[in-house]
Amino acid sequence: GDAGFQNVQQYVMNPMTCRGKEEQIKKFFIDAVAMCESTACVNGMVGMLSQADLVQSSVAELWISSLPFIRKPKSDMIPTLMNLVRV
Repeated sequence: GDAGFQNVQQYVMNPMTCRGKEEQIKKFFIDAVAMCESTACVNGMVGMLSQADLVQSSVAELWISSLPFIRKPKSDMIPTLMNLVRV
């Protein structure tokens, strides 16, 4: 769930993770978030978008444009996505 996503995010964003390859690891994570279709990923994506320093505008645009391609959206994603509209 959300806690699992947050744990992975914290691990990936930790500069001590895979020292020397931090930027590659972050890029893989950011690319993967756009393809993940779970509620936890949508919650994490919106949370990261609300913190302007975590993602570049090009990444934000990519993530937002990926949302219509969620094949089986869940009703519990709607409140989170409404928060995105407010961001």
